[in-house]
Amino acid sequence: MLISSKTNKKVKMLISLASKKGRKETGLFLIEGFHMVKEAINFKYCLSEIFVAESQKDLILPKIKGAMCDITILSDAIFDLVSNTVSSQGVLAVAYIPKTKPFFAGKPFLILDRIQDPGNLGTIIRTAVATGFENIILVDCVDPFNPKVVRSSSSGIFFVNLYFMSSDEVVNIAQSHFFYVATAEGDSVFDIKNFPVSFGLVLGNEANGVSTEFKNIGKKISLPMSGAIESLNVSVAAGVFMYYFSHFGL
Repeated sequence: MLISSKTNKKVKMLISLASKKGRKETGLFLIEGFHMVKEAINFKYCLSEIFVAESQKDLILPKIKGAMCDITILSDAIFDLVSNTVSSQGVLAVAYIPKTKPFFAGKPFLILDRIQDPGNLGTIIRTAVATGFENIILVDCVDPFNPKVVRSSSSGIFFVNLYFMSSDEVVNIAQSHFFYVATAEGDSVFDIKNFPVSFGLVLGNEANGVSTEFKNIGKKISLPMSGAIESLNVSVAAGVFMYYFSHFGL
């Protein structure tokens, strides 16, 4: 099936998924790029439909034969219309937003406090999967199913459990779980040699750090700085913290 009309209902649906409102109303989000679509297929992520640009169909279709969903061809003009990337690879998929599971830690987990940059959130998600922090609590963050977040996560979005919570809910969890809170005034994380099997790591907003509600709910930790630099990008700092806890904190 070839779609070449802007008024087609599937095209309208694809355009709507660029907005948080559209994703919320449909329960769907976009995955774009051959690598991510292929990984979604390989890991049997729940896909609704795959769309391929007409000029790329002979190249792409043989490589996605294992897809357990419909595949639709879009004219190049329509594909460019619905694509969220400047240099598209000619394939995108529509996936179902996973149902939220009951929160259960059992291992280290993240609390992300008002992270607003899509690239930062996607990079944190990607690193979290690599370091075993697959359970992630989001407090007033950018939508994790925003196309830029999904793309920055480089397939990490497929392997995390996301929990959308209020500040009060996080404070309540802190009553039964040990928390480390990343702040500029905390003790060096590299001085920590023993920590619980399960704990929460709190990372704050790019501009303002962790909110007042979270500053005193756990042990404050920091990354030592030298020279004139006072802080790191939150995704970089998150990576250092997570790698230390997963590999070097003995």
